[in-house]
Amino acid sequence: MTRGQSHVVGVAILLAVTVVSLGGLTATVADTVDAGTDHVAERQAATQLADAVRPRRVTGTHTGRFAVGSGRIETVPRTVRLLNDSGTIRQIAVDALVYRTDDTRVATVTGAVVRGRPGAATVVRRPSVRRAADTLVVGVATLGDRENRATASVGVGGHGPARSQIPLRTNVSHHATRYPTDTWRVAIETATPDAVAASLNTADDTAQRDFDDDGVPSVVVHVTDRRVVFVVHALRLEVVS
Repeated sequence: MTRGQSHVVGVAILLAVTVVSLGGLTATVADTVDAGTDHVAERQAATQLADAVRPRRVTGTHTGRFAVGSGRIETVPRTVRLLNDSGTIRQIAVDALVYRTDDTRVATVTGAVVRGRPGAATVVRRPSVRRAADTLVVGVATLGDRENRATASVGVGGHGPARSQIPLRTNVSHHATRYPTDTWRVAIETATPDAVAASLNTADDTAQRDFDDDGVPSVVVHVTDRRVVFVVHALRLEVVS
C-alpha cells in the first residue's frame, strides 16, 4: 500500500432535531512496573486510540497520531439499536475500529475504547450512556452508515523508535433527537459485552442479546418511564498509511 493513501471509513448523515453537549471521559492509562511487555503495549495503544478518536470532545476536523508496532487496523460491522415495546425505533451502523496483533487487541466502538480480547477485556473509556433526572442520554459515535459501511483494513509495521505513526483524521458533527417518555432499550453490539456492560452506570438494568444471529451480542440497557436524548456523533474518519 502506498504511503499517503487514505481509506475513507465513512460518514453518517442524520436528521438533527436539537444539539446537546456531552462531556466524554478521556482515560489516561499508565504503564505498571509488573506488567508484561504485551500488556504495556496494549495499554499504550488504548491510551493513544482514546486520544486520537474523540467524538464527544471534538467538533470539526481533528488529527490524532496512533503510534503502533506491527499489526492491523481494520473496521468491523457493529450496530446500535433503540427499541421500545413496539419494536426497533432506530438502527444505526456504527462499526468498530480495531487494532490487533498476535498478542494484543484495542478497539473503539460507539465512542467507547476497550483493550484486551473477548472474555478478558478492560474498558478504558466507557460508552456514553447515562441517566440525567428523568432522561436517558445516549451518545453514539458512528464510523459509517448503511450505504457506506466502514471497510478499511491497513497493515502496519515497526517496533521501538521505528513504530508506525498512523494519522487518524476525523471530521465530527453532532446531532440529537429527543424521544418521549416510554419504556426504552438501547442495544450496543460489541465483541466484549461483559466488559462493556460492567462499565455502564446502568449495569443493574442490562442484558445481552444477539439481534441478527451473527455471533456478536449486544449489551442491552433497559429503562422505564424515561425520555431519551439520542445524540449521534457522526465521524468522517480517514486512516492514513
